[in-house]
Amino acid sequence: MKRYILTVTLQEDLHTGSGTGAGEYDALLSRDRNGNPVIPFTHWQGVWKYNLKRYLEAKKQPLDDCNALFGRENQQRGLLTGTALYSKNIIDSLSWTSSSRKQYSRTTEENTLRVKEFIPAGTRFTATLWLADKSLEKSLNVACRITDVLGARRQRGDGRIHAELKEATISSKETTQNQQSTTLKLLLRANDPLCLPTTGHPGNIIESECYLRGQVLRGAIIGKLLRDKKNVLASSLFGVDFKVSNAYPLPHTCLNNTDDLLNSDALPMPLNFNQPKAQGGNTKGLPWWAQNITTPAMHNRFSGEQFSEKLKRPADNAFIFKQVTAKTWQSYTAPLAMRMRNAQPSIKHPNGALFSQQEIPENTLFLSEITCSDNHKAQQLLVELSDVFSGYECLTIGRGGSPVTIESWRFKTDPQYSETQQQHSDTLTITLTSDLIARSPELGFYQTLTPDVLFELCELQEKSPADWQTQSFTDQIEIYGFNAMSGLPRLPALAIRRGSALSIKGENINQLRQALTQRKVLGERIEEGFGQFRIDFTPALAENQIKQQALSVNEKETVFAHAEAAFNRLPKENIIAWPKLSQWQALRFNETHDGASLVNLLEKHQHRLETKQEAIAHIAWLKKMPNREITWIAWLIKQMDELPSEQQRPFYKALLVYIRCELRTSESA
Repeated sequence: MKRYILTVTLQEDLHTGSGTGAGEYDALLSRDRNGNPVIPFTHWQGVWKYNLKRYLEAKKQPLDDCNALFGRENQQRGLLTGTALYSKNIIDSLSWTSSSRKQYSRTTEENTLRVKEFIPAGTRFTATLWLADKSLEKSLNVACRITDVLGARRQRGDGRIHAELKEATISSKETTQNQQSTTLKLLLRANDPLCLPTTGHPGNIIESECYLRGQVLRGAIIGKLLRDKKNVLASSLFGVDFKVSNAYPLPHTCLNNTDDLLNSDALPMPLNFNQPKAQGGNTKGLPWWAQNITTPAMHNRFSGEQFSEKLKRPADNAFIFKQVTAKTWQSYTAPLAMRMRNAQPSIKHPNGALFSQQEIPENTLFLSEITCSDNHKAQQLLVELSDVFSGYECLTIGRGGSPVTIESWRFKTDPQYSETQQQHSDTLTITLTSDLIARSPELGFYQTLTPDVLFELCELQEKSPADWQTQSFTDQIEIYGFNAMSGLPRLPALAIRRGSALSIKGENINQLRQALTQRKVLGERIEEGFGQFRIDFTPALAENQIKQQALSVNEKETVFAHAEAAFNRLPKENIIAWPKLSQWQALRFNETHDGASLVNLLEKHQHRLETKQEAIAHIAWLKKMPNREITWIAWLIKQMDELPSEQQRPFYKALLVYIRCELRTSESA
């Protein structure tokens, strides 16, 4: 696998749509997690594929290289993996307006004016590419060279680019460590957004997991070995001797400092930690999520404390994180973004079908563990996948095959990290750190965590005593998967959800504790990360004293509200005395007067009108407003004079919208 860096420089303004609009824009740009415009991988890959296909057809050459590079619909995935085009030097976006014309006429169609957001020319983007077959390098360079335009309205000159493709240098990270451990701890990075569907039959919204399941990561590692023709090692990893744990996301605060993250720990939020429900709006009418309040503290329901109100359970994307030097755990929620896409045309949908998919944002970090049967197998895995462990090559994971690289790794020599508070000898708590798939003797799935279930899974001959006192916070979840051999989704399995917790109090509890300690994992498919747990795990959560970020003031919304208030103060009784709509629209100010105060321009316009008053006896701008001793032009100058110069143009644009609606309504009546 070879790695490349793609650099794209815009020579013309470009629009890459997100499928949504808001405010004054009918079509907004696609943006990354930092708010910068981005050109998605699926877009520029599709343009490359279209251009290369036409090029080969014109040369009367077979399309084998094109299909191998980019894949074919409903067939094997292409050998090219890449990221979106990202940029760090984004200038303020531009807005362009356009409208449709009537057929055989220069007159514009009604209600066709659209405002689109554009990335300005001169912006530079970069992307990372991985090519699995070196023989396709020539076709890859051809696709890059013949592509000179991206984005929307490509046939009208928008989005012209200059692209340059260079091979990346090989990383010099160390990939060997002389230790006898059998467990590797990995720090992973998602180089592009990840979509991991939670169901095999999604609707028009494809919901995604917020973390990497062990079965997904395990399949990506074995699939990488198979693609590299290393079948002997790959076949030896199919058994239970090769275990991969779930890769849980880390807080966004870790993105800027990845030091010592391999010594950290990330786990699902235990379901026995609840918090009070959010209160309603305050006296100002703001909802709870818009108030500048402190996040309610989490309460451990196993502590025996009584609560007068019903508490809220953790969300599905709630996790806890602790660095090695910290004394308390940090609670956080893993983000999920929504992206709107358009499917390929088909017989059922000739024009494509609009759908949305959830995505884990790019640059998200994950922690995971790989356990081999012995140290020799672990060292062999490091040698055969040395480019992957060095970060040069990537693993393809999720819908569409998004790239995931190994940021760093180390052998794990310390025992399983946990935090145990002093417990009574007659009390045992068990917390699931991953989903548990377990079947009863009748082959039905267990759905709750009980002492009888634990006795069954630990293969204890006795039954749980009837006098044991239990307190349980459990939930169930459906587990889906994908069978790469058949090309079909797996049949779903019902599992006890990660984070489920059980507290048992009674005599002779140590026998069960010892059996659980020896088992380490429970249930089925333990090689895929299922059935992991911790005993007597009572993390001390830090009280979140960080207040919610106060609402930032949106200057445009403030100006719009001021324009609406000014319009509402106008007298509506005598609309005939108002200036005509054409006169209001004639006061469109040239955008070349950047930074200039519109008050001066209006005063000059007033002076020109006053000099023409002798020739034109009826000038509406110089008439007095109904029931007021001020002219229309003087009123407008007064409104402008109350605003800073940078807010005057947006104010007039917003005011013109209200006036246009009022005058058109009166004309139609």
